[in-house]
Amino acid sequence: MKKLICSAAILGAALVLSGACYSGEIKTSTQHWPPEKFAQAAAEIAEFSDLNLLEFPGAKLTVASEVSDAQFLTDGNAGAYGGTGRVAINGAPSRVVYYLGKPRKISSIRLFSGNIDVRGNQDFEIRLANNASAPGKEPQFPAEPTFTSGDKVVGGNNGVFVTTYENSEGPLFEQEYDWIEFKLWRTYKVNAGEPGKAKSAAESWGSMLELQVLGDVNDPSLFSTDAERAAWIAKINARKLRAELAKLGPDVAFAIDNRDSLKLAIDSMLDSGDVEGEDWVERWNARSRRNTTRSDAKSCSLNRLLRNSTKSYCARRTIRRSSRTGSPTRRAAKDSTTTRSCYSI
Repeated sequence: MKKLICSAAILGAALVLSGACYSGEIKTSTQHWPPEKFAQAAAEIAEFSDLNLLEFPGAKLTVASEVSDAQFLTDGNAGAYGGTGRVAINGAPSRVVYYLGKPRKISSIRLFSGNIDVRGNQDFEIRLANNASAPGKEPQFPAEPTFTSGDKVVGGNNGVFVTTYENSEGPLFEQEYDWIEFKLWRTYKVNAGEPGKAKSAAESWGSMLELQVLGDVNDPSLFSTDAERAAWIAKINARKLRAELAKLGPDVAFAIDNRDSLKLAIDSMLDSGDVEGEDWVERWNARSRRNTTRSDAKSCSLNRLLRNSTKSYCARRTIRRSSRTGSPTRRAAKDSTTTRSCYSI
């Protein structure tokens, strides 16, 4: 018979529960991957990202104070070690709040941090709330944290570090929750084991990689409708496409996050077969200053690139003809022709 616990309890050095009901035994575990095993940590983040309730249909980030690049917190990608993909936490604390879209059963909670130094350590509190009576309205979170890293900073001082909360006998809690608050303290230059929170000597930002609030794939209430499940699958496919494209290099990764600039660059290059010389530079600079692109009913917007449908980009392309010797000539109506080029992804 499962034991139902609703009172405050302390289970291990990094777990404090208050006002939350759960059955079974909640386990707190941590793991550290040294720098040379970053790829293993990245695989661990990716493996369960499809079940991250923070990315499910209806879920949204509502608060991200003193946090940079918050979109990386739930992208399912560890990024590059010590590079793109890190989220700078510069508050004491920073506050990150998610609405889950509706009350949900939570299977486990995992916090990943990482960096080449102590910025990858952790100092945090987590609070959960159910405000189903006022959907979408942020509730008053409990004064005491549901989970906390405790009075001291935890971590491996470099590499990747994860703190996990899970229940050995099923969902993390009997109750469903629709709101979760993370309070995250900066960690530089504080080693693991040193005082955290109000007593922390941290003077600069910490580095989080991923926040995961996982559902159970066998939970029949995971999706309310077939349409909700379809939306979830579409979002997963779009994220996987994004990850695959980002592997082509940092410039591509930047372009994916700045699609207007990407379309501007493609249009400019396709505007002429000649993409070298002062003539092209002048056109590029003029087009950049305008910060506009052509409106062409026959062209497809690059905004379709990451949608969960046939991926294509179509653009009007003006090809400048060359003389018989092959040297480029200046544009003239009689020396150019317009074609429509489509690229499928």
